[in-house]
Amino acid sequence: MTPPAILALRDAADEAEKVHAEKADAFAVETSAAIKLLALAVSAVLPAFDALAVRQQFFGPEPLVVIPVGSKTKGEESRKLYLDEVGGFLEATYAYRAGAWGIIGFASVTYAHVVDRYEVEKLVATLARLCAGVASGNALKRAGEARQRAERLRAVAVILESIVGCAK
Repeated sequence: MTPPAILALRDAADEAEKVHAEKADAFAVETSAAIKLLALAVSAVLPAFDALAVRQQFFGPEPLVVIPVGSKTKGEESRKLYLDEVGGFLEATYAYRAGAWGIIGFASVTYAHVVDRYEVEKLVATLARLCAGVASGNALKRAGEARQRAERLRAVAVILESIVGCAK
């Protein structure tokens, strides 16, 4: 190679390095913003955790109480993302084997991991949809019905107490 060709190559390499650094910086800023958005969404939804949560069996005898927020399937492997009661994320990995899906892994994952593997906007939309579903569903009607049943049970208890004299 001639010296001008080496100089041109060096200039091209310098430009490629600058572009790469700019791209890496832009991705870091994007990731940081996505983590912040996710943290804000989690802090907004945690007060409603009990209203949104389900009991989910993973490993061990006791189910966990979690909010299912996302999933990804690729071939014969599926990952499901859950929000726990303290605002952390849990990821379960399932595999399709012998004609059925079975859990093969379960781990606590960081917000950065969530941002890297899932679309934050979809996760936020899922949380909003879950909240709206509870708010617009028949939960208030069911609560009213439960209060009516409680009143009837209290009335029966008063009657039984007056008859038996020992019920409390």
